[in-house]
Amino acid sequence: MNEIRLIQKHHYVPCLDMLIRIVELCPDQLWDEKSQGPPPWQIIYHTLAGSWVWFRPMGSPFQEPRLGEAVAELKTIPADCLTKEEVL
Repeated sequence: MNEIRLIQKHHYVPCLDMLIRIVELCPDQLWDEKSQGPPPWQIIYHTLAGSWVWFRPMGSPFQEPRLGEAVAELKTIPADCLTKEEVL
């Protein structure tokens, strides 16, 4: 178990810090830009949903993301977007 905590400390936590920085620095006009596919907020939401799968307590059932599987898995692009505050 200590090895997992060490991995989290040295790899996962810095990645989350970087993801937070990306959210903070993303220009507002790009936050919901859909011309090239899923907008940045949805890609970040997808990343977080994946971590919810892998880092849930052992044996506990997975709870579907609040926006649903299709949005979390980038299968559909919703009309409305999450704010930066909601993503963080």
